[in-house]
Amino acid sequence: MASTLKVNEIQHTNGTSALTIDSGGLILPKVPSFEAIKTGSQTLTNATWTKITFQTESYDIGSHFDLANSKFQPTVAGYYQLNVLLYYGSGINTAIRSTIYKNGAEHRKIAVLYHTDASLDDYGIAGTCIVEANGTTDYFEIYGWASGTATVNGDLYGRETVISGHLVSVA
Repeated sequence: MASTLKVNEIQHTNGTSALTIDSGGLILPKVPSFEAIKTGSQTLTNATWTKITFQTESYDIGSHFDLANSKFQPTVAGYYQLNVLLYYGSGINTAIRSTIYKNGAEHRKIAVLYHTDASLDDYGIAGTCIVEANGTTDYFEIYGWASGTATVNGDLYGRETVISGHLVSVA
């Protein structure tokens, strides 16, 4: 004998919604996700990895992005896609880089740009990668690097310097 369960929402015992099923049958889970935006300028020290700071959030489902410390520390163990765009709006340099730090150490370079004309500026570098987080102590930060002088800008013409991420799969 077949049985049918008819629900449109599944809740945790504390009353929070865990997932919703819309009228078309699409399952809409709540997963950790965020976007943080740089709203000011930040000068990088020549040939030195510098932590990029963010000043505002567009959204932070699950409250996993620590805006005061500009770091992502998920409390759900799993694999996360992180997306980064750094906008270098001024400076005199021939190389810029960005990397993701995990627990205070370099984890993965995500974008690199080299050129021979030190007068170039106003360009962005973007990258994405999948990282694993243990859900308790792991955290992620974004660092920038430049040869020469460089300024990472935010919110001059839109949202040029951003970090975003979301849970791809639980561990």
